Amino acid sequence: MKQYLNKLTGVISISSKGTGYVAVGEEKNKGQDPEIDSRHLNTALHGDKVEILLHPKRLFGSSRQTAEVVKIISRAKMSFAGVMEMENKMFFLKPDDTKMYTDILIPQNNLNGARTGQKVFVEITSWKDKKKMPEGKVLQILGRPGDHNTEMRAIVMEKGFDLELSKNIEEEAKKIKE
Repeated sequence: MKQYLNKLTGVISISSKGTGYVAVGEEKNKGQDPEIDSRHLNTALHGDKVEILLHPKRLFGSSRQTAEVVKIISRAKMSFAGVMEMENKMFFLKPDDTKMYTDILIPQNNLNGARTGQKVFVEITSWKDKKKMPEGKVLQILGRPGDHNTEMRAIVMEKGFDLELSKNIEEEAKKIKE
């Protein structure tokens, strides 16, 4: 964690309630990582490397240091599995990841054949305004929610693994088998 006056950088952890915490790495502050209210996340996602601005300490009430994200330095993850839903003629992904605190809007031209009720894998393509949902596009239709194979594929893709082996890997595996 680097410190410049009242700015710090670190990796943010986001709870399922949408509150963020950035580990400051100082032993004396153990368990007192700066807390970032959901309205101050400024599009930060769980695992992102961020720069935060510390708020002035309060004289009364909670002694926990609060802060806000002022810059996303690098993203940890931009793709999510979940179920396609539609409301008011707008399509969106309801992410499976409990640390993803907002739905992802999917414009009709980015559905790639996906329909409401299907489990899909989506990539965020744009998120500039913290007051709006991020926009994304469907990369792959995984299947029916609750189906064992569909859920396993969703987990594998959420963790960043490919479902298909490259042709080179397949050819090497055949050589070993011979």
